Amino acid sequence: MIKRLFKVGSTVVRKIVGKTKKSQSLLKAIPSEELFCHKYWKMAAESGKLNSNGRKSVELSEYLHSINHHLIKSPYPKMINEIQPQIGLTPRQIITKTDLDFRRLVPTEEDMHVYRCIGEKPEFFSEYPLYQKALNVKKGDVIMMREYAYAAETEAYSKNFLANNRGILYDIEVPKGSRISRAGDVVFPRSSRFECLDTKDIITADENYKLVKLRYLT
Repeated sequence: MIKRLFKVGSTVVRKIVGKTKKSQSLLKAIPSEELFCHKYWKMAAESGKLNSNGRKSVELSEYLHSINHHLIKSPYPKMINEIQPQIGLTPRQIITKTDLDFRRLVPTEEDMHVYRCIGEKPEFFSEYPLYQKALNVKKGDVIMMREYAYAAETEAYSKNFLANNRGILYDIEVPKGSRISRAGDVVFPRSSRFECLDTKDIITADENYKLVKLRYLT
């Protein structure tokens, strides 16, 4: 098992594997976080190691809001390695554990529609450039949400997150067989990709937002 996992890693680790038993024992001291990359996940999935854990939600879903800025553009990058007192883990450890949890969730049993709102961002906000980029999405575009993106099962609830009824409303089609977290809120894995199916400006006496229809790409 250890030899196979480390073939995905660095050449230095591969050389250690071929040496003495004493050298091989050093492998156990190497943090498992070093193995968490896309190549490893692909290999693990193909070998059947990511079997379902019987859960429909990731264990730390309620804490992901607080670390999402690390996945977009954190003003304090060093804090990704600082312990979060409420759970005794660093943001990096939370990300590592949550990535594994997502890949072991029970897949959705049927097609779903969920809704996600992004409130309008004033020009002086640091998120303004990203918000403007999201506003300019067009049919056929594929977008990536680098954070653990939260959504709701009803449009009405999601609209609570529109600032003064202005912003972006994502209507997201989630195909059967998707591994998303479902426990009150819906949460997508980080760096999830979505195809834009259509866009429409919704302007009424009380609302002014952009409706963007997406399909989740599993």
